[in-house]
Amino acid sequence: MRPNIYELLKSELKVFDVLIDVGCAGDYPLYDLVDFDNSCFKKLIGIDIKFEKEQEQKSFDHYVSSKKRNKTLNIEDWTSGKLRDDFNRRFQIVKESFFDYDFGVNRNSLIICNKVLHFYDNPTKFEQIKRFHISLQEHGLLFLKINHYLHPVDTDPTKMRKKAENIYQSIDFPDYEKYLIRPLEFTKTLMEQYNVLKQYLSGDNKALTLVIKK
Repeated sequence: MRPNIYELLKSELKVFDVLIDVGCAGDYPLYDLVDFDNSCFKKLIGIDIKFEKEQEQKSFDHYVSSKKRNKTLNIEDWTSGKLRDDFNRRFQIVKESFFDYDFGVNRNSLIICNKVLHFYDNPTKFEQIKRFHISLQEHGLLFLKINHYLHPVDTDPTKMRKKAENIYQSIDFPDYEKYLIRPLEFTKTLMEQYNVLKQYLSGDNKALTLVIKK
């Protein structure tokens, strides 16, 4: 089941300016941002160079479903097109690589990077985490979820070819590679540099979840 990041973090949130979802396309496009729709954040920004029409429609459908669940949808909004206008106004989609995006300094209140960094080697992971951290306001949060070396699908020999230690390549899609972390070592390195909130530090048989507070 996909976790609701807003519900997970809401007691820890102290600043509510800019929220950025890094790599917001994926299997659940913009879903993490939609969870924050009724929060106090002034700006909700999703960044993904692969965000296309299909992802946008899927995001809007999830937005509508969320409105229904929260009983904030009425027939007038739907028939007038107001719901689509509200969606476009509430969520800003940046269709570019997050490597090229200017995160700024002391600008963002929360950055979500959910199952994105395992597509890049460890030096790149740590470099991007540093960029994210620099861009956070005081009391800002960085939410990370990263696949690790015990992931049953990412290491499935019928689907993935092992290229090197903890590095796997898709058999059907050779450009699709994953650089899986070793959770204990990865976490130790981050805890030496950042304020990793231990109450959010968790793992399952697929991914490591952690939250860094500035």
